[in-house]
Amino acid sequence: MFTSTMTDAEVLEEARKDFFELSGKVRMAVERFANRHYRVAVNNGLCFNDVARGLIPRTVEQRQWPTRRRNVWRTYFCFDNLPGGAARRVCQYFIYIPLYRETGTEYLFFHGYEKFFIERFTLHFIERYKERHLAPHGIDTGALPIPLYFFLHNPDNFPGTYYRCADIGVRQGQHNKFWIAKEGIFVTDYIDGMLTYITFMDKDTLSPLKAQVYEEEKVWHLAKTLISDDSDEETRKRAATAIASMPQFGDIARRFVNRNLEDPGDGSKQATLRAIKEMWQRLKPNMKAALDESDRRDRELLRRNRTTDRIFLDRLPDELDIKSYHLPPGAKDK
Repeated sequence: MFTSTMTDAEVLEEARKDFFELSGKVRMAVERFANRHYRVAVNNGLCFNDVARGLIPRTVEQRQWPTRRRNVWRTYFCFDNLPGGAARRVCQYFIYIPLYRETGTEYLFFHGYEKFFIERFTLHFIERYKERHLAPHGIDTGALPIPLYFFLHNPDNFPGTYYRCADIGVRQGQHNKFWIAKEGIFVTDYIDGMLTYITFMDKDTLSPLKAQVYEEEKVWHLAKTLISDDSDEETRKRAATAIASMPQFGDIARRFVNRNLEDPGDGSKQATLRAIKEMWQRLKPNMKAALDESDRRDRELLRRNRTTDRIFLDRLPDELDIKSYHLPPGAKDK
């Protein structure tokens, strides 16, 4: 059983024993949950502009899982059924437990159920996230644990590549990393076998240097994603949309290249900078036009949806008794 006086190594060993007891059970529960809601979304008979979809955009299921070692893990299953067909149907799951310490509550998360890997949220990270993001934005997570809220609202994080932790005022260590998230920058370390979340900085209150790091890391990550052979079509599409939505993308790219590209003295660096500027000036109007066209299509789909949504009654079970609606005599003439 987890206790408040355990060392990190003892916590890791206790979690390892629970993982091997729970991983198979949680895997089957996730598969049942995902399959059940996928079938509902596809077979309920409702179409959104000829694309099958469910009536409920998001479904959540929460459970508790006691183990033989008297620990109670919790799961949060979330099925998102957004307009756009199968590509927008996403099932997320989280497996976590509060870890009560003498100074406050930390959290442990299993990183999936296929391989044992622990993510630990320190009390310092939780306090900084509350102080720097939740409180200024007036956000109350209610019964939702703060680390779980953070995971749900910061998908697709990626580690910084071009800067060091020391560049953003964080102690440089062998396993220290800083990550770019939707809401800001967070820092992790690898301590006693656990990916440990150390601190958080909100993007709206970053210093000029940290804001520069945030912008440039994001720009180059999107550019790499867009041209990488490892990126699938949906990932490239999201990256292209994000780039098109950043009016300063070209200026940030030029600033980064100007500072980091070596100048051999033959004018090639200046030529590269001019090429980036000219290319962005050509692309920017086209990107804005593409976004405007996408918005126009979305509005058109919503307009059409008012008249083209339909339910196919032939998919309803035969035993379902739908009674006729009888108007009183003379009602048709009114």
